[in-house]
Amino acid sequence: MKTKTPAFKTFPEFSELTLDDRDYYNGLIANFPPLMDLSFGNLMTWWSAIDNPRISQLGKNLIISYWLPGNEEASGLSIVGTDHIDEAVCQVLDYFHQTNEHSRLVHVPEFVISTMKYPELYNFTGERDFDECIISVANFSKIENILPGKKWKIRRFLDKVGDSSIQVKNIDLSQSENRRSLSEAINAWEKMGQMNKLYKHEKDSIAYVINHTEELGMDCLGLYVRNELVSFLHYEFPSNEEYVLTGYARFNYEVPFIFELSVHEYAKWFASQGVKYVNIDADIGNSFMRSIKVNLGPTNFFRKYTITPCN
Repeated sequence: MKTKTPAFKTFPEFSELTLDDRDYYNGLIANFPPLMDLSFGNLMTWWSAIDNPRISQLGKNLIISYWLPGNEEASGLSIVGTDHIDEAVCQVLDYFHQTNEHSRLVHVPEFVISTMKYPELYNFTGERDFDECIISVANFSKIENILPGKKWKIRRFLDKVGDSSIQVKNIDLSQSENRRSLSEAINAWEKMGQMNKLYKHEKDSIAYVINHTEELGMDCLGLYVRNELVSFLHYEFPSNEEYVLTGYARFNYEVPFIFELSVHEYAKWFASQGVKYVNIDADIGNSFMRSIKVNLGPTNFFRKYTITPCN
């Protein structure tokens, strides 16, 4: 018996995105740039606080409902695709008008807007807080390319412990013992530095990732020093093999220069996999995270915009 091909409902109706939809969804976004906000893992965790994300199709375009609890400005519908995009945007904004809703689309990627034939019909407002930051692996995988201040910290640590004491490897989170160990590390490191601080939404999201890593199509890298886990990083390979999408990362700040060391060692590992660029996501307006990402020296941004009709 032939299996029915899954499909999402047609706009304005929506389907709930589930773990079973991963392969079908990834097929729909395979030719799009590797944006974090389009990744299956990110939609099912960060943008899924209470209910599953809602998604529909409009022609060959996707209409995605983005929602953050308590943040109405960051929440709303987005359109992703290049199929008769002018007509599709007009159709969605007309729907808002007919239903007396605010006529706007949020988090629309730049590549979508670049294909519009009549951009003069709309207002575009940049969303700096949601622009995704891209860094070059080569700037950190080769120690000679690292900025002097960071290079000195890494070399000092390596001279102390020795290269042979350091190992980067995937953590198999299908094993309950590894899931428990990672959760214990998160709790133990939470008060060590602002990078490890967890708000409730983030705490719920990272717990979901740990318990559903394989189903989400993600993996987890661990950095070990003398066989002790000192940091970890969740990541996802998109269809574009030159990129990797990085998610939650945590660090044991009792280890000197742990952040600089982790960036270098993870970059080396990704370089060995043929990766050239890392999408380290947006800073969501957090000034601390913005300074961290900017200090890593971005080579590019995947920019996003809010679209409203011209009056």
